Amino acid sequence: MDILGIIPTKRSYGGLAGALQGTGTADGFIAELEIGGSNINKDGSINVDSVMREMSNEEIMKIKDGLNMVKGVLNFEDTVAISAANQSLDPSVLKELKDDPNKKVKMKVFFNPSHGIIADVIESALDVTGFYTGGLIRSSNSKKLTELAIKNPELYNGTLSHSQGSAILGNSMKIVNLKGKKEVLQGKDISMNGSPLSMWAMKNFAEEKEFKFSYKVNVVDPIIWLGANKWNTDVWWHTTYSKYQEWNNEENKYIKVEKYDENNKKIKPTLIKDVKDFRKETL
Repeated sequence: MDILGIIPTKRSYGGLAGALQGTGTADGFIAELEIGGSNINKDGSINVDSVMREMSNEEIMKIKDGLNMVKGVLNFEDTVAISAANQSLDPSVLKELKDDPNKKVKMKVFFNPSHGIIADVIESALDVTGFYTGGLIRSSNSKKLTELAIKNPELYNGTLSHSQGSAILGNSMKIVNLKGKKEVLQGKDISMNGSPLSMWAMKNFAEEKEFKFSYKVNVVDPIIWLGANKWNTDVWWHTTYSKYQEWNNEENKYIKVEKYDENNKKIKPTLIKDVKDFRKETL
């Protein structure tokens, strides 16, 4: 029921009804996620414990290395750590989590609360439209990220986004530009995976406003057709393994790099499958 959002629940912030009526609306916020306490599944993946803590404005202003992730649709508090970690953490860090149950890792994410897929798609449409209208239209998420980034431009530096998250990030940068704050964008470095935005348009925007931009578009990813994007990876569907991919000049695309141990045995990538215990801490 949380996925559709038709029936209001606490996990979906009131679902579709809450989003439309405003009773369940929750602006996105920057959270610190701490994961650890892993156990290993039969397929080699791991389950972890996750703790979410909303960061204070004072802490946000001190961020110097961007955000690990601006997440996409169906972004629930108890599962956001899975995709955020799989996409943004270096493979060596994920392996350390697998090898050492006592290992803990912290991430910073822009968390956009899900009201279910219907409401999330509506929010996404606002930011996609906003991107193409120069930031004139915006969701509460892109508006909030804009406000924070103007106060601390480093939030854009080294930040990765996925799916709806890229629409939030892209539109927030358009809003910043609309406000005449070009200096907030200059010299920054952002990445997008599985984006509904046009990567051609985003690349031109980056060149014009003088910031670095990279992206990954998977094979037969249904979302990328919205931006008429051509794939540039060897991975299929909407799931991404960005830190396991490297650019190959000969093939002119990102390829999934195989790793081998000292016995020449292929090392299977470590991925987080589930959160076995979740806790939210409040300010």
